[in-house]
Formats: sequence, C-alpha cells, structure tokens
Amino acid sequence: MTSRYNNLTTHVIGISDTQICDVDDVLRQIKRLAKEKGVILQLVDANKVTGKEHLELASYHAKKAFQQNSQISNSIEIETLLYATGQRQIDKALTLIGITPKTKNVAVVALFSPAKTTNLSELFQKIVSLLKGNQSKTVFNVTPEKEKDLIQLFDITSEELKTGSIHDLITERMGMLELTKRPPTEILKS
Repeated sequence: MTSRYNNLTTHVIGISDTQICDVDDVLRQIKRLAKEKGVILQLVDANKVTGKEHLELASYHAKKAFQQNSQISNSIEIETLLYATGQRQIDKALTLIGITPKTKNVAVVALFSPAKTTNLSELFQKIVSLLKGNQSKTVFNVTPEKEKDLIQLFDITSEELKTGSIHDLITERMGMLELTKRPPTEILKS
C-alpha cells in the first residue's frame, strides 16, 4: 500500500528570541502557511528537545506509523509530537514540548515532498518573521541548565543516566512508544 507519507523529507530549523503572545493565532497562521506552501509544519519548544536529530527521528517514526497504519493520532504533525515526547496522550505531549507564550526558542519541523515544494528558505523566513525571532542553530545546544531541565521533563532517573546520554535515553522512549502500540511479534515482521 502506498502512503502519501512515503516520500516526505524532514527539515528542522531553530528560531531564537521568539515573541509568542497568542499561541492559537500563531498556530492558525502556521496552519495557513503550511497549506499555502504544501508542507506539514509542527512547532515545539526547542528548549525541551535534545537537538535537530531528536525531531528528525520523531518525524521518521511518525511517517513510519502512518505508512504502517499504526498511528495514534489523525495528523502526522501530532504523531511527530507524540514520538518526540514518547507519549501516547496528545495533551501530555503538548504540555511537555508544545509552544506557549513563555517559549523563547522554537524548533520548526517541516515535512515536505521535494517534488512539490519550492523555496523552503522563503517559508522559513516567513515563520521567523511571524514569531518575531531569529533563525538560530544554537537553540539546539544542550547546556548544563537545559540538560537538567530535560532530565526533569522526561523523568530520567540517575540510574538511567549511568547507562547513556540524555539524547539516547529520550530516543529509547521513542522506541518504547512503538512497542506499546504493537505487539513485539508484529514489530519483528516489519
């Protein structure tokens, strides 16, 4: 079965110093912009992810879930959010890494068909302008303060920290979400 998500490419950018007064208005404008440009967009708080790779992996799992018809949500944007947090509940995932008026650093996940999409840099400039921020790679840096916040946010124990990096432990939670959705025998077949 061919899925409309088979050939999507993921691109992630960071935006620093954002000013989000009305989250609903921003999300409405993002949705309109996505439809106009033929892309799928998801915004998350960049301070609550381990980096671009975190979100690229989440979008990979979301695309795979839709391809295998094993998704939890009705949209790939929300599915990406669920995988990024390792959660099954949309409200909890939004609470964990969704944008709020206090969000200062935003990560934008764009999923698009390379054959249909033109001028991503123009799209990203519009998003940067909408959020009144600056495009920045540094929002993905894991500082000691951000590391401490991520440990608390993802409920990572000191015992877990002995076994791997924060990024690896959060990645493991993404994989665990896959296991909770399907029996292990099904996973071995795919």
